[in-house]
Amino acid sequence: MGRLQGKFALVTGASGGIGRAIAIRLAQSGALIGIHYGQRERRAQATLDAVRLAGSNGFIIGADLVAPDGIKSLFDALPEKMRDLGASSLDIVINNAGFSLPGGIHDTSEEMFDHTFRLDVKAPFFVIQAALPLLVDGGRIINISSVVAIAVYPDVIAYAAAKSALNSMTRSIAVGLAPRKITVNAVMPGATDTELLDPIRGDVEFMRKVTSAIPFGRFAQTDDIVGIIEFLASPDASWITGQAVAVSGGMHL
Repeated sequence: MGRLQGKFALVTGASGGIGRAIAIRLAQSGALIGIHYGQRERRAQATLDAVRLAGSNGFIIGADLVAPDGIKSLFDALPEKMRDLGASSLDIVINNAGFSLPGGIHDTSEEMFDHTFRLDVKAPFFVIQAALPLLVDGGRIINISSVVAIAVYPDVIAYAAAKSALNSMTRSIAVGLAPRKITVNAVMPGATDTELLDPIRGDVEFMRKVTSAIPFGRFAQTDDIVGIIEFLASPDASWITGQAVAVSGGMHL
């Protein structure tokens, strides 16, 4: 019996990377998992297979979170899928879906800027808003931010600004939902070894520069990140809210 036994968690952007690792860790702790994906249905199915191997169950649910009716379509479909799974309530919402493209002040287009803010700020806000009628009192909301929110990153300026906004939003929503005993926190991973690194693994100088900024001398693995998320989703974290927790191996200290 895990400490999340009987809970249901919705994880956005769970078709790979940190999102998949979150889904698996929460499943290992006993939670049923709603696995959201944007476009990668086959990869979302692989996450579901891993959730089942972890001893739990779930379902996949697709939605474009930046489309005009994308979030509405997600939450229109969610209650029936939850009932079919035997989930009686929504207990945990993990806003993991995100977007980042390199770009500084000279070469960030308006389209890039807008898309980044739509997925990294606007989508989490309206996912939370849409989830509230289903979310139990005492529930958990966890926004996946980044250490770029609290350090200087001129080469991903829109992404850094968006994650800073997400941290600010997290604090304000935490206060707004406190009367319902819902905790709202952000987790800020540092450099993490996921498939997003694949295009730049061959850039030896970049990899060396990033590694040198981490006291432990290596990129994080997803398992290094998800333990704190499991904790924040659990009953043990009932007195923690409005926080942005860096899980970065001391990056930029």
